[in-house]
Amino acid sequence: MRHLVAAAILVGLIAAVYGRTLESGFVFDDRVLVVENPLVQQPLSAAGDLLRAGDDGRAFRPLRVLSYMVDHQIGGGLRPAVFHASNLGYHAATSLALYALAF
Repeated sequence: MRHLVAAAILVGLIAAVYGRTLESGFVFDDRVLVVENPLVQQPLSAAGDLLRAGDDGRAFRPLRVLSYMVDHQIGGGLRPAVFHASNLGYHAATSLALYALAF
């Protein structure tokens, strides 16, 4: 029971800190990494192309781009709230995994 309460508190803190991002648009490097990245707007069937992507000035991070592709498909386009919501989920999952490893 103690661990469930701690996990709920962790998720609540993450939501409190990052929840406002759901109302925000794309900022800073989002323009280059998401909005102007043609790979993000490809269908998921083209995910294999991520491993063959050339050097176009972006860091080679196929898993990150794949997550952006999924967000693009789920959100039906470049809707910042969808991308921010998935990042909230990643933060929560990472925090819970770290908590599980620590205790």
